[in-house]
Amino acid sequence: MARSRPHCLPTASAAAVGYARVSTDEQAREGVSLDVQRERIRAYATAKGLTLAEVLADEGRSGKDLQRPALQSLLARCEAGEVSHVVVWKLDRLTRRTRHLLALVEEVFLARKIELHSVSESLDTSTPHGRFVLTLFGGLAPLERELLAERPSRAMGGQA
Repeated sequence: MARSRPHCLPTASAAAVGYARVSTDEQAREGVSLDVQRERIRAYATAKGLTLAEVLADEGRSGKDLQRPALQSLLARCEAGEVSHVVVWKLDRLTRRTRHLLALVEEVFLARKIELHSVSESLDTSTPHGRFVLTLFGGLAPLERELLAERPSRAMGGQA
């Protein structure tokens, strides 16, 4: 998680930064690839009138913890006041743990007046409704992670 530093609010020149992640090489090829995530983040930013500085990406990294190079770079930029909006394809690209997601939102994004946008969930934390829906979606990420982990063992055991 982010280190405790003074809260730097976004500067006038702060821009939107996208973040993308895939867990495995197979997902990178066959799932929602980094290229597809980047494309959709760019299209969303354009549609919303956001100035997108770049899209940071972690390839082949699990969402179970926050120790990922591109995510740590994003968080450092948020803490430095260089980011006004964070755009992701889906919330589970940030993390698959509810407590990590809520901590990121409260301690990093909202504390610094940084808006979080999720393209696929049509989420924008600038509204009370958006913040509420965020907690609902955040609760689904651990379920999805557990179901994904269960599938290989079921397949090997011949269960449907």
